Amino acid sequence: KVTPRMPDGQALPFPPIEMQVSIIVFLWGLAWRTFGGLHEIDRHVPYEEKLNASLLFVTGTCAAFSALGGRGWVIAAFPRWRSRVTQSRGR
Repeated sequence: KVTPRMPDGQALPFPPIEMQVSIIVFLWGLAWRTFGGLHEIDRHVPYEEKLNASLLFVTGTCAAFSALGGRGWVIAAFPRWRSRVTQSRGR
C-alpha cells in the first residue's frame, strides 16, 4: 500500500480517491511536459538537430524520473512498474 510519509517517518494512510486523483494529475503533467517540450524543440531547434534534441529531452526526462523514483517518489517509478508487469506476463 502506498502511503505518504511525515518528516518523522510515520506513515499516513492515503485514501484511494486521492491516489487516483494524484495519478491522473501526474499523467496530465507528464503529457504537458512531453508535448510542450517537443513543441518547443520543433519551434526553436534547427531542423538538422531536432532528432538529437528530442532524444536528449526524452532521455533527460527518463533519467530525472528514474532518480526521483530511486529517492522514494513512488509515482515517478511508473515506467519501472510497467516494465515489471510486462516481464511478469511474459513468463
